[in-house]
Amino acid sequence: MEKLAYKKAGVNHHLIFVKNRYMKTYFTDVNLKIIFVISIIIGIVCIILFLKNFRSKNYNPYILNPVLWSFVISVFVLFAGFKKMYAYPFFLMVLLINMIVSIIISYLHKKTIR
Repeated sequence: MEKLAYKKAGVNHHLIFVKNRYMKTYFTDVNLKIIFVISIIIGIVCIILFLKNFRSKNYNPYILNPVLWSFVISVFVLFAGFKKMYAYPFFLMVLLINMIVSIIISYLHKKTIR
């Protein structure tokens, strides 16, 4: 999408319009700070759970996926260079969905081990 924004005028106008709308409603500065803090907390909790269950029979290797996604989200929210991209809200939504799915997968894997 980001590549098409500079080639097609309709895509460019649509991305600018949607970015402005999402940045004013959903991804305000306060909400981005909340997303940053929550992703850091999720990452720390997953690291603690990984270290706690590393040598047990209930070892869950999928618990490291949310750590990766929380790191990527934190970097994506923290650096201002990413916010200049036209597709920033879409990328952020995809990253958040990926983190939620990875948490669900690690939870379901934990349930199947028992």
